[in-house]
Amino acid sequence: MEKFDILFQTCLILGFALPCLNLIAGFFDGLDGVSDLNFDGDGGLANTFFSFNFMCFMLAVGIFGILGKVLLGQISLVLVFLIATGSGIFGYFAMYRWVFLPLSRNRKEVESHDFQDLIGKYGTLILQITEEHCGTIQTTDSTGAAITYMASATEEELQKHNYCMPLGMEVKIVGVLEEKRCCYVEEIGGKEEWLV
Repeated sequence: MEKFDILFQTCLILGFALPCLNLIAGFFDGLDGVSDLNFDGDGGLANTFFSFNFMCFMLAVGIFGILGKVLLGQISLVLVFLIATGSGIFGYFAMYRWVFLPLSRNRKEVESHDFQDLIGKYGTLILQITEEHCGTIQTTDSTGAAITYMASATEEELQKHNYCMPLGMEVKIVGVLEEKRCCYVEEIGGKEEWLV
């Protein structure tokens, strides 16, 4: 029984610690997208019976571990494994279906956002633009939430400001470079333009 207790304890710890580490510290970001590891329609195995997502799998492992630990010694070992495995599989598919899929659909909608819609929007530089370096502009999305984008300026605009557009400057997006997700900005003409 002690071996099974160690197995369930390990599954419990791994199942909940790894997702928490990823959430808190971006633990898997440097490991080529382990947390986004998927074998579904986007992962190259379209129309497969079993869609795989690493974080959903870790939830299943955690459920398996906690139920195994709680039920061990209460009922027969075979029933412990059946209940823990069945619950883990159910937890996996529930999270995949009702959490992961809706979030991945929303992510695709955000990524497919037409970058051209930013032209004409106003914002504030939160990182200065120089001749050598791009800056950052903060503006708002359609819901009013603050969003930031990389920002640059034309040679003419930079000359007007001695090759340094300082942070805090109110600017207007006049063009975009979709491949680099970069906005071209210019200083707004005056307060009357900002209020339009």
